Order: sequence, then C-alpha cells, then structure tokens
Amino acid sequence: MNSDSKALSEFLRRNMPQETSYLEVAYACQRIYCTLEGLPAEIANLALDKDTISEAFAEWTRRFQPDDFGQLYAGAFSASWHRSSDKGHWMQVISSVLSSPQPLDLSRSLPFRAV
Repeated sequence: MNSDSKALSEFLRRNMPQETSYLEVAYACQRIYCTLEGLPAEIANLALDKDTISEAFAEWTRRFQPDDFGQLYAGAFSASWHRSSDKGHWMQVISSVLSSPQPLDLSRSLPFRAV
C-alpha cells in the first residue's frame, strides 16, 4: 500500500461511519475517482488513482464490514467476481461508472462525518 493509499485509508477509517451502506460506500469510491470537487482538502491533495482508491476502500471494508458486505448489490457494479474486501472489487466499482449510461450524481452528499 502506497503512502497516499494509507492516507486515504486512514481518512476513511476516521470519517466514514461503519454503518455506511454498501451503495453509499460504492458511490463515495466512484466519486473520489471521478472528481476532486467537494472532497475535503485532506484527501483532495492526494494522488488518487484507481489503485490507491481501491486499496483504501478494500482496507476499510476488511476492517469494518462482514465478508458478505455488498453481496446483493455488487452485480450492479460488475463487481461480483471479487469479495468487497478485495482491491479488485473496488476497481470494478470504479470501472462501472465509466461504462454507465447515467452520469455520476454529484449533487449527492458523501458519507463522511464533518471534517
């Protein structure tokens, strides 16, 4: 895990509640990849590429969620080939936004505590 991935992982650990739903987590993952708009400065200044984001979200999931986290919704993100605690799962979540006919809704709030 690179230093930016560790920093993002630490940010998620501190600011994304454990009870955050899978759909909210997936949205946050896609949103961080697609735009820096609205991101806290603490993470907006990181090199947030697909690997970095995927590693951080996999780490958050391993720490805070059961093994079947997101199992019911993973197919909607073409991410059912991997467990949500695997980096590959979150890479697929990110990739799914790029192939979706629907634009990412930037008006939605990110599931982070106020920082």
